[in-house]
Amino acid sequence: MTVNRFLVPVLTIGLVLGVVGISMANGNWIVSGKQMVDVTNLTAAEEIKGWMTLQQVADGFGINPTDLYAMAAIPEGVPMSTALKDLEGVLDGFEITVLRDAVTGYLGNGQIGAVIPAMDVTVATEPAATPASTPTPQPSPTSDAAATATAPTHVPQGSGEGDGTGPTPLPPGTVLDASQIKGKHTLSDIAEQAQVPLDQLFVLLKLSDEQDPAATVRDLVDAGLVDEVDAVRSAVLELQSP
Repeated sequence: MTVNRFLVPVLTIGLVLGVVGISMANGNWIVSGKQMVDVTNLTAAEEIKGWMTLQQVADGFGINPTDLYAMAAIPEGVPMSTALKDLEGVLDGFEITVLRDAVTGYLGNGQIGAVIPAMDVTVATEPAATPASTPTPQPSPTSDAAATATAPTHVPQGSGEGDGTGPTPLPPGTVLDASQIKGKHTLSDIAEQAQVPLDQLFVLLKLSDEQDPAATVRDLVDAGLVDEVDAVRSAVLELQSP
């Protein structure tokens, strides 16, 4: 009986691809950038990555979701399917590095808050409407003109650099610390506020010269151009070091 010489290699490749496909479908094989992490059996806080969801962190470490939300100061309405990188820049004070420290403390003694700094969770709300005052009839046009002149001028809010869509401008003379870089910072913002050369930042992050400097860190992570926000922080820290 003659066996086709291509049959065995084809069957071997098919078996390997089948195993990988089943593992990925079951969530047992996760590929993110250059790293592969078994999210069903996390053993160290350093394994927590920005692409992981809250559910994967809770399941991987066997942490009660209520405890996880408490240690990271996350509002109850945030879905467990939310990726950690999506929380950066949305919740004031939330950082993946802070969550890693909190998980380390929790795994060490089971106490929530052992190494957790206080976080200020800012929830955007609509400003309360100012009750309209009842105008008082004036006896003469002259009085009306005087009242108009003394009335405060309303300045529209929500425009310019303070509209909440970008990073908060730093006070004059202040240098942005690498640890304070968030997903909403753009490459040009980082170069200007951290006082590092933009071209050297591109080199350390292995970005193309054609990369738009107006792209945010979150845009780069979502596009797979950088692994996570920590990679940008490390590059800036290297450039800031004497």
